[in-house]
Amino acid sequence: MRHPEPVSPYRDDAAARRRRHEALEQERDDALAQLARARAALASVIAEMTGLPAEADIPWRSLHGGEPIEARFINETPHKLSLSWISYDGRERAEATLVPGGRLARASHCGHLFRLRGPDGAVVAQGYLRADAPELVARP
Repeated sequence: MRHPEPVSPYRDDAAARRRRHEALEQERDDALAQLARARAALASVIAEMTGLPAEADIPWRSLHGGEPIEARFINETPHKLSLSWISYDGRERAEATLVPGGRLARASHCGHLFRLRGPDGAVVAQGYLRADAPELVARP
């Protein structure tokens, strides 16, 4: 007479955990794909807007959702410049002053918009920070 093999309740539990693990991996992969699409869209918008002059009639503002980066601001002009961050609602917020030949590094995010203004208030340099271009340089 043959005895039936014992049924282990743990076998069903292990299979359920394996299925749950596979479902979580799929969720993670979907989220990573969505993040990659969002990053590409952000990079595209930033690339389009980077070449526009500060006087362009558009609602200049920093963009949400960028990755953290180390931003660098460089003043190669013979004048003292004021650095401003353009907020998410388009307001210019004073950040710092750069002396002639001065440099400043600070934590920021891709998609943030900054301006450097000269002593007369004119925009000398403006730019969105990008992972491949984390600098804003004012040249004479």
